Amino acid sequence: MSHLGLIHLDNKKYKEAIKLFDQALDIREFYLNERHIDCASSLSNLTKVHIMMGEFKGALTYCKKVITILEDKLPLYALEAKEMIDTHELLIEILKE
Repeated sequence: MSHLGLIHLDNKKYKEAIKLFDQALDIREFYLNERHIDCASSLSNLTKVHIMMGEFKGALTYCKKVITILEDKLPLYALEAKEMIDTHELLIEILKE
């Protein structure tokens, strides 16, 4: 679902992308848990689509959740450090608006 969401995002079909990213997040939260590192990926996608739509409050909400998950998991998931940095950069862009 995430891959389909990214295709819709690339084609600027934001509502369809949000729907697919939300579904991916729901499935991951159900089968893994809401603090699992894979949920950060779905939340990051939701952050991106909200930024592209100009919905910065929504983006900030998702961005904070991503950061919280990655800060908890960073010692175990050092490879996700790049995603954390990207997310912090998105947060800075949101705060500039």
